[in-house]
Amino acid sequence: MMRRMPRRARRANSRGTDPHDRRGRREAGASHPLCHARRASWRCGRSTTCSVFVLSRGAYSPVRLAALGSDGEKTRMSRARCQTMHTLPFLLAGGLIVGTPASAETIRVCPEGSQMQSCDFTGNDAVQEAVDRAVDGDVIRLAAGRYIPSSYRDVPFEDIVARGYVVIRGKRLAIEGSDGTVLDGREGTPTIAFVLEDADVSFRNLEISDFRWGEEEDDIYDGHGIFAIDSRVRASDIVMRGIVKMALTGRGRTLIDGSALRLVDGHLGIWLEEAAHAHVRDSVITGGDSAGIATYDDSTLHLFNSVVANNTDDGVYAADHSTILVTHSVIAGNAPYGINAEAKGRVTVRESAMHANAAPANSALAPGQLVIGEDVVQTDPMLDAQWLPKPGSPLLGRDGSGRPIGLTGERP
Repeated sequence: MMRRMPRRARRANSRGTDPHDRRGRREAGASHPLCHARRASWRCGRSTTCSVFVLSRGAYSPVRLAALGSDGEKTRMSRARCQTMHTLPFLLAGGLIVGTPASAETIRVCPEGSQMQSCDFTGNDAVQEAVDRAVDGDVIRLAAGRYIPSSYRDVPFEDIVARGYVVIRGKRLAIEGSDGTVLDGREGTPTIAFVLEDADVSFRNLEISDFRWGEEEDDIYDGHGIFAIDSRVRASDIVMRGIVKMALTGRGRTLIDGSALRLVDGHLGIWLEEAAHAHVRDSVITGGDSAGIATYDDSTLHLFNSVVANNTDDGVYAADHSTILVTHSVIAGNAPYGINAEAKGRVTVRESAMHANAAPANSALAPGQLVIGEDVVQTDPMLDAQWLPKPGSPLLGRDGSGRPIGLTGERP
């Protein structure tokens, strides 16, 4: 069974698969590989089950207290509180993951032909070689230049194989670029730029461009930007341009924290399945020939102070039981809908701006499935070429707190 919307399914390589068939393969109580967590579930309100990760290591006890209450007992909460708690571990974990050890090493990588003397590894395979040598906490620093896929490693996942130019398994690393660092997929082997499995990786200051497929529809996943499986991803100041499939993908129980992302002129910006969650802020997703954001299964995404614009197969789309919350953001110029959903997917937009979409939302859906708050601006947001509000824009400080709608330029 193919997914609804042929263009999304086509470039996801999802031939003959159905996410509902995969959902039952994972035990409901499976532990996240990074957090060594167990899941706690209880009833929230009258009809909603709230599931959170309760982290078992002593160092993470603040999450336990936050999830269960100061006395350690399970608590009842409203439906809105329950939905917020679904993302609690993600919002807190960033400050609780073990920091870089004192013995951390910086590994320096240079592109093919570099004459720099300080390189630990040089060439198109140098990034993978550095990953292989690295241990938890190491920083891999990529010098400016082009890195072209010349080899690959395959990562089996359920019924597909993710073909990665750089594959990171079971490690906690930071990968940092310099001005002018580009992973360029126009030449060389068709691959995914980065495949993560059971890993915890921070990406900063990179451009990933023009990664392409070998075969448009088969069981080999290629042509993606970052493809994360049961992993923790922190990505900041990342440009992904011309990616022929999905720029940023979260599968399994992946947690993504993205800021200052520029996902432009590709196929689809952010794709989540299973129980993945993404928290994205100060980012631009524009010019895709499919949706800007698409979520499936039980995944969740929170979008803050961002722009989703000029995508041709919906701006924001939620299917199955997935949920998307958009706040202080701009959804503009998308077709056929600014926001859309299918099955029991839900999208809520608050304190944002929606303008010049072919239609703001799919009006055929059930009431409450697509929510556009009364605090949403539906006039011209007056943005400049960098998607920032111009002086006099109705977005500036609209909510009375001084917090603007749209990009802020803040960095974590």
